[in-house]
Amino acid sequence: MQYCMPCKENKKGKYKMFKLRPGKRIKRIMLANKSKKLNAMYEDSESKALRPKIIDMTKGVDLIVNNRMSMARLGDGEFEICLGRNIDFQEQSDDLSKRLLDVLKLKREGLLIGIHDIYANLDKYVKTEGLNDSIGRDFWRFYLTSDDRRERLYSLFDMDMEYVDAYITRPYMDFEDKGFAVSHFKNMKRIWNERDIVFVEGEFSRLGVGNDLFDNAKSIKRILCPAKHAYSKYDEIIDFCKKQDKESLFIIALGPAATLLACDLHELGFQALDIGHIDIEYGWMKKNSKIKVAIENKYTSEAKDGGRDIDRVSSFKDADYESQIVVKIK
Repeated sequence: MQYCMPCKENKKGKYKMFKLRPGKRIKRIMLANKSKKLNAMYEDSESKALRPKIIDMTKGVDLIVNNRMSMARLGDGEFEICLGRNIDFQEQSDDLSKRLLDVLKLKREGLLIGIHDIYANLDKYVKTEGLNDSIGRDFWRFYLTSDDRRERLYSLFDMDMEYVDAYITRPYMDFEDKGFAVSHFKNMKRIWNERDIVFVEGEFSRLGVGNDLFDNAKSIKRILCPAKHAYSKYDEIIDFCKKQDKESLFIIALGPAATLLACDLHELGFQALDIGHIDIEYGWMKKNSKIKVAIENKYTSEAKDGGRDIDRVSSFKDADYESQIVVKIK
């Protein structure tokens, strides 16, 4: 998920992302209040304003467990690429943009498509005092009411389609009720209980290392991919995935490439889940953290305190982890 405010168009018709510059506290609060007023009709439960249909997180887990469904998710980073913009860890390309746009309207039996549940009431998200670096109510209001963002996104959706909440793998940091994450992660663990897992992850993601999130899996294999711009190696990645056992559960953390990989593997008869930052989110919950901090031995793209410092994580050594790696795609 990107920490950027909505973008402005430059002379070439492209969009450049920019961070909201720290300003006076009163100005930030005024901007937040303005966004709240502009978004009010969509947050009113009695309003007949148009909203996409989104399955909640708990029901989403039940569908995955009971029906062995696959899932692909699109967050604000993927939407930036759809609109022709780069993000920190994946360069935009016309091919990538087109494929992500196709996913938004993809209807396949056994495949869930996830978007964030941010188009109606926002009370469940963190309450912040004006716009800051937190992804809470004020952020989403500003995001949706700036740059005609809601209208742009609605034009990309199939409004007759039923999506699942993309927050299904991120139930902790952005939510007011931190207690929900405890039960939700326990519920999520049913998905891979006694399953043979194949992680397809960035080189420094290290899903499950140092915590018990995947300790109930039957076995774990790892396909390590580039930490950035993984889509450039997409053909090589999927070719290696095809060689895995058909009963394997693919769990993918690979930026926008994960969205497409989950869809393509599903088409090939695998169960595949695009789970994004689930492991980092779990780490924050275990630490009772209220801010996004770097997780030990893991690339933490959203943390300001050295989370993106490759030197901090590149020297990690662990025999069990190394034994799970079946290939490193450079």
